[in-house]
Amino acid sequence: QLLKDHHLTTDLTQAVIVAPEQYINLVQEVAAGIKERRPSYTISVYKDTEVPGDILNSHNVLALGNMSTNAFIRQLYQQWYTLLDLKYPGGDGYVLRSLHNAYGTGYNVIFLGGSSDAGVEKAVMRFTETIEATIVQPIIMPLLLGSPVGTFTKPVSIISAVPSASLA
Repeated sequence: QLLKDHHLTTDLTQAVIVAPEQYINLVQEVAAGIKERRPSYTISVYKDTEVPGDILNSHNVLALGNMSTNAFIRQLYQQWYTLLDLKYPGGDGYVLRSLHNAYGTGYNVIFLGGSSDAGVEKAVMRFTETIEATIVQPIIMPLLLGSPVGTFTKPVSIISAVPSASLA
């Protein structure tokens, strides 16, 4: 049996932006950045209440926010497809990361995220810088792993939190 194709590039020709209402200005910035570079592209905007499996049957997605601000990201978070919340990347850090072919449909998600609104704004700025530097037609986003993180709290050791037991 063959493994699924990982689809390590993300074509933005007919991308969909999924974001909560609070990021409408950032959504417009992302859409304008893409349209400015490639006027023929069709960029649609969906509310964050859309079900990931439904959208990822037909579109690549740009998702803004984190699991606390974006219900679309929350669903992927709850399925262990991303760790993007109020603690990671932390502070005003941001994440520009891709999720490839999660549902086996051939479509990807690019997360433009942060733990704070300032972090999400930084992710959007970094994304628009990335597409401005792209000379390939169409805009194809490679595997993304960028994540300038903010300040972390020290992780709790699971082992030290478990009371010791003795064998009789």
